[in-house]
This record gives sequence, structure tokens and C-alpha cells, in this order.
Amino acid sequence: FHGEATAPPTTEDVVRAFIPYVRARLAEGERLHFIARHLHGLFLGAPGAKAWRTTLAEGAARHTNDPAHADAGAALIEHALENMERHRTARTAL
Repeated sequence: FHGEATAPPTTEDVVRAFIPYVRARLAEGERLHFIARHLHGLFLGAPGAKAWRTTLAEGAARHTNDPAHADAGAALIEHALENMERHRTARTAL
């Protein structure tokens, strides 16, 4: 807001804050694909965005909608974020 001294959250911060929501929806039996598809464009144009989209798409397609695997679905989103950040770091190091 106007005049606030704190910086707004980064996109990465928003994704990390979203993970408990993902875990809760998956525990209710929601399919990861239906959640992950809304995350694909978050890093559009950013270094590592393709790695982010690929990791999400491939992982969500393989993920079962068994509520017992809710942690695995949340871990996939964390892995996609780490993968994107790794690609971003590798690209900026060139």
C-alpha cells in the first residue's frame, strides 16, 4: 500500500504460501492437474519459466488423486520452484 516500507512478496513467496492450500485440496481428493494448471503462467517470460511449466505439467499428469499422496503433490510444486530457480541461477551465471 502507499507509504508502506515493506517490500511486496515475490512470486516465489506467493507459491510457497500457496503450498498449504494445495496440500489441503489434494487431501480432499482434488486432482493436482486442476490446481497446477492455474500456476503455469506465474513466471511467464522469466528465466527458468520453461522448467517451471515442464515440471508442473509432467508431474501433475503422473500424480494420482489419492488423498494419501497429498504431500507428494505439494512436494511437486516445491520441486518445480526449485527447478525453476536452479535454471534461473544457471542462466545468470553464463
